[in-house]
Amino acid sequence: MSAPLVDKDGFTIRANKYGDYYISPFQEIGKHQELLSHLPKLKCYDDDVIICGYGKTGTHWMWEIINKIMYGTVETVAESKLKGMLEAKLTQDIDSLPNPRILNTHLPPAMLPVEMFQKNCKILFLVRDPRDVSVSLFYHFKGSKIENYNGPWDNFLEMFLDGKVPFGSMFEYIELWELFLQQNPDIPLLVVHYEDLKKNTAEGIKRVSDFLKIPLEESTVQAIEANVDFQHLKKNEHLIYSEEMKKNIFKDEQFSFFRKGIVGDWKNHFADAQSEAFSARFQERMKKSRFLSRYA
Repeated sequence: MSAPLVDKDGFTIRANKYGDYYISPFQEIGKHQELLSHLPKLKCYDDDVIICGYGKTGTHWMWEIINKIMYGTVETVAESKLKGMLEAKLTQDIDSLPNPRILNTHLPPAMLPVEMFQKNCKILFLVRDPRDVSVSLFYHFKGSKIENYNGPWDNFLEMFLDGKVPFGSMFEYIELWELFLQQNPDIPLLVVHYEDLKKNTAEGIKRVSDFLKIPLEESTVQAIEANVDFQHLKKNEHLIYSEEMKKNIFKDEQFSFFRKGIVGDWKNHFADAQSEAFSARFQERMKKSRFLSRYA
């Protein structure tokens, strides 16, 4: 069902509801119900590579890196991760993708295909400072026709900390994944922190290629690094997302999927009281987190 999320002043974020879970309304309501109910039964293959991460943790960026490693095309290609986004495409569309597939999702493990964890699928798990995630999500939802949020930053941060946003609480998302991986330690999974990838992209590319067991020449690593540089992707966004697609998704055609891509932009947005509120919530929920401990 359609179930907008409402902030304290009545501003809404458009969302669809599936059970108790809120999701961005990528599909009309009926199709979303069908999509999410069928998703656990999706057929997976040993050579599937699946990028998992809460929104705005760098999944677009990682998709570009993996695309270049797996398919050997260093230049920017005219396609985007949306074609393999599990919660945005109907299962028949995912089924029709040629192997090997690069899939991606922001969903928690319980909502994902069962075979994803039974086959030898390789999972890349993206992690980023939740404070930077909140800022990036705010601007994305403000600029998007899909979520169409028009409220102020202060209101949005409260919603983010309370988990009242599409895809729910980032803290709960991380908790669910950490618990699942504790219970299933043999799943092939590589954790990638956004900040590490930003600091040393070449080393990050090598880590990913080693995980995928696809050896790369040093010259190829350097070429990939140059072509996944944030400013390069921003400049060539028209090759990744067509003008028609952007027109359908964003309120302003000048809006970009690639806003800043920097580490620590939250410092330009959080007031002292907000930093304190975040720290208190973080300590309450994430103090023992394996993935987020560095952000305490």
